[in-house]
Amino acid sequence: MIQKKVPYLPGKKLSKDEQTDHAAREILHDEKVAREEKTKRLKAARLKREADQ
Repeated sequence: MIQKKVPYLPGKKLSKDEQTDHAAREILHDEKVAREEKTKRLKAARLKREADQ
């Protein structure tokens, strides 16, 4: 599921729970993207190493 980052809306007041939830979801999304990129990079390196043997 792709989550869209919500732009800052100055007129909209978020409760403390909503702010925390938004921040946590953004952090988790960023970590997931970084993990997937690392997995792709490591898989490519492994396949290259196996092909060289």
